[in-house]
Amino acid sequence: MAARTLLLLDPHNYANPDVPNLGLAYAATHWQAPVIDQHIRVEPLDRVLEMEAETLGISVRSVGLREAKRLREAYQERYPQAQIRSVHSCLSVQCCYPFGNFEDRLEFSADFGDDLPFPDFDLFDSIEVLKEKWASGEWRYCLMTSHGCPFSCTYCAARETRWRRRSAENSVAELKQAKERWGIRAFQ
Repeated sequence: MAARTLLLLDPHNYANPDVPNLGLAYAATHWQAPVIDQHIRVEPLDRVLEMEAETLGISVRSVGLREAKRLREAYQERYPQAQIRSVHSCLSVQCCYPFGNFEDRLEFSADFGDDLPFPDFDLFDSIEVLKEKWASGEWRYCLMTSHGCPFSCTYCAARETRWRRRSAENSVAELKQAKERWGIRAFQ
């Protein structure tokens, strides 16, 4: 089987286990690239090592930096010809945890706002878990209506990001699509 051109990875971490990686979702949707989501669907832990790709894009969140580095090294050992890069998307922070970068990175540099496509979680290998939790109401669909912050709280990583917003109409359209596609019952 030939190697995929691009494969994306969200390494496991313990923060907000019911919230998918929105930065990676926007990038994956833009590139139409599959996502190995070890944050939501933890097991089997190293399944990304069974999937060869020319380029592996890893989402590097501060809360999962150690795991991102471990998987980068393991993947490079298994596939020495692969390019391994961090993913830099339209979000610099999610849930107070900033996204970081390796020296080499993949850029999805669109501005946050109404021009972004809605996240396509069908690209995530965790979609069955997400659909089940959303449809039961156990988890709420995560909708990001703005990014950044106009304030400068010293304890928060969002203070360094210019505030951008989506329109109410655009946000409602995403919720309607999520209800139709994945049967969501609640959102946050």
